[in-house]
Amino acid sequence: MIDVNDNKAYASQDIKAEETLGEGLVFIMQNWNPDTMEWGRKEWLKLPLGAWLSEAMYYQAKPNVYYSSSDAWCVEVKALTDIKRGDQLFVDTDGWEFIDPLLP
Repeated sequence: MIDVNDNKAYASQDIKAEETLGEGLVFIMQNWNPDTMEWGRKEWLKLPLGAWLSEAMYYQAKPNVYYSSSDAWCVEVKALTDIKRGDQLFVDTDGWEFIDPLLP
């Protein structure tokens, strides 16, 4: 479904809007802050496909995929619009609002 060329993701076939392209997990780690002497936490989105998605704002492009959460630990990449074979995949990561509802 996805081809990677020059570190960018492209559709290897036509993709319908709302079709799932891949999924990942939210990774949470305890983080010691020596300045405040308190434990905090860090969150990362571990999504293999995410490494190849291009950020729309850097290319001044319209996003055609988005991050969707089905539960507290699973995040999916879904098609925002119909995508034609050969189109580059762009995601809007501005603010990363999708991750806030996932965290307890």
